[in-house]
Amino acid sequence: MNKKIFLISCLAFMLIPAVSSLFAGLGESGVPALLMDSYGARAISLGDAYSGLADDINAISVNPAGLNTLDSFQAGLMYMPYPLDMNFGSAVIGTRLPAGLYGGYLAFSMDLFILPDFDQYDESGSSVEGKLSAGDTVFNLAYANNPLRILGLRENLNFGINFKYIHTRLVDISRNALAFDLGLLYRMSISSLGRKKLLDNLGLGVSVQNLGSSLKFVSEETLLPRNIRAGASYKFLGEKEHEVLTALELNLPNDSSVVFNCGLEYSFRQRVFVRLGYKFTEERVDNLSLGLGGRYTVSRLNIGFDYSFIPSEDIGARHVISLVFRHIPEQKSSGTEPVMEIKDQKKELRINISDEQTKLFDKESVELRKEALPVLDKVADVIKDEDYRRVVIMVHTDDAGDREHRTYMSDNRAKAIYDYLVEKGIDSKRTTFKGYGAEKQVADNSTEQGRSRNRRSEILIIRWKEGEEKEFKQYYFFGLDAFIKESYADAISNWNKALKMDPENEELQKRIKEAEKKLQEKKSSK
Repeated sequence: MNKKIFLISCLAFMLIPAVSSLFAGLGESGVPALLMDSYGARAISLGDAYSGLADDINAISVNPAGLNTLDSFQAGLMYMPYPLDMNFGSAVIGTRLPAGLYGGYLAFSMDLFILPDFDQYDESGSSVEGKLSAGDTVFNLAYANNPLRILGLRENLNFGINFKYIHTRLVDISRNALAFDLGLLYRMSISSLGRKKLLDNLGLGVSVQNLGSSLKFVSEETLLPRNIRAGASYKFLGEKEHEVLTALELNLPNDSSVVFNCGLEYSFRQRVFVRLGYKFTEERVDNLSLGLGGRYTVSRLNIGFDYSFIPSEDIGARHVISLVFRHIPEQKSSGTEPVMEIKDQKKELRINISDEQTKLFDKESVELRKEALPVLDKVADVIKDEDYRRVVIMVHTDDAGDREHRTYMSDNRAKAIYDYLVEKGIDSKRTTFKGYGAEKQVADNSTEQGRSRNRRSEILIIRWKEGEEKEFKQYYFFGLDAFIKESYADAISNWNKALKMDPENEELQKRIKEAEKKLQEKKSSK
């Protein structure tokens, strides 16, 4: 505990002088605009409210601490045309370092701001032969890690630093500067916040940007556009495939007024995304931003496409396009193959995975361990080989902690398994999940071996009887046809016959209730 307090104090003292220097010289900053705008289309769609989220490779330019949340190689490209034929583009690449020394994440990016060539004129206003050109380039080198984990502590605090080399050019005169960004990102977890369910999936971040030397052009010295960003993000997990993400951020630049950014993202199965963002400030003319995104996986490469649209009557609408390439690491064997127990009971197949066999979750965690994912890959393969009617996921805990905490842990672990299996191609409509806490113990909790047996996940694969699936579909579609023809009694009769074959079918239960309601309304109207 003393180590944690000491390290947090050190990090705070590192940021205090940075924050102080940010306000040391307030004034106009006539320097490259890309120092403030180099993020991907996703962040722009969210109204630039990204410092508390920072969960992809584009975190390098907003909050470098977010790079440490990435588990593998990522690369990104972005293109954003400005009015008057000005263009901005960026390329970024990063990878996780080996854990042998201290590990962490290392990333490099290059940002380009290109202005069109323009005509030359002399003092009298007459045109002069030749064109003038100008442009800006920024090189970034960032490193992020979790300093508390280096000390053996398990807090989800990430720290990042980004070094910048800035080069700006006007005709044959150029100027250079060195600067750096600092960032912190804290991801809440139940283990660090006293089991507060509402605070799970919450992220808090702060970054200080463009600390360093000023730019000198001839005899004029210009300050860099220093900035403080403080933000938060929260992900609402839906019942099944739907998720909603909210992001908020307070922006404190040294050369303009305070900006409050907010963003909203809806995702379906983490494949299709719709985004909305807004900036609350009097000085900007591009407050609203809209965006779309998609992800597609080919072999071990996940490709993300993001688009942002920024309407503006004053300077013209802007379109931003970016790509993010994510490598999906191959699961390496730890030397022993994951173990699961399979019992074939004719009508059903029961798979049991206990901590005694394969540990799917770390203590006080609801996130699947990467080392144990191969066993769930095998589970998915087993399910796909079966002519299954329903898959039921049940997760149990030992008797440690209070009942509310045990229920919360088992519910969320069951959902994590459900999400992974659905991602692997298991039908979400035929799959349910539930956490039972310590209600169904199978061993004595007085020994560690007994507790590890009680901490288990069960996957029940319920099979169709021979010919039953065809009969089920007939009753289902007969009922659907009757419902369309407003023969609600026949619809209810057929659907009840189908429900006897699949009692847990939630869709059928909803359809029967709807038909009963329609039948009652029909009788009442006569």
